[in-house]
Amino acid sequence: MKTITKSWLALGFATLFILSSALTAQEFRGTLSGLVTDPSGAVVPQAKVRAVNNATRQAYTATTTTSGDYLIPYVLPGTYTVSVAAEGFKTKVQDNVFLPAGASPVLNVAMEIGASTETITVSGTAELLEAENSVGNNELTTRELENIPLNGRQIYTMLGTIPGSQFLQTQFGASGYSGTRAWDGPIMPMSA
Repeated sequence: MKTITKSWLALGFATLFILSSALTAQEFRGTLSGLVTDPSGAVVPQAKVRAVNNATRQAYTATTTTSGDYLIPYVLPGTYTVSVAAEGFKTKVQDNVFLPAGASPVLNVAMEIGASTETITVSGTAELLEAENSVGNNELTTRELENIPLNGRQIYTMLGTIPGSQFLQTQFGASGYSGTRAWDGPIMPMSA
């Protein structure tokens, strides 16, 4: 009887350990992907894509597939300079590509015919398309965190600073909800 109880107990702890580690596995790194095309819209295979973090100078590289796609996984959040080079085309450089935490933006690149020694630098940045999921990530600076008024000193009221969300809890303390548990006040998307 003791052997069976110990076996079930060990199985229970193993299950809890596996589930708890799976629940805490939040990925903060992003994925940069896109399609490289020529002026006619045809795909450019074997193009070299390089993303360099402007702050740390860490570089990530990829080569486009036969269908012109590229994928750079596990990219740390930050601002990047992305360059694309292919034989028979001018090197294209996109400055100030911002990659938020946990995002998977798509950066499509249209190449121009010319010598690869010629470089085209695009300084203005367009909003990257988040195609992988509908999760909206938001980062707050230290100054923003220090200046947020916390109603009743409840940390969950900060969630209202994220575009597209609204904190609906209005009662705190002994007469209402504590606001510190997930079931006390749901975060609901704002209707359009």
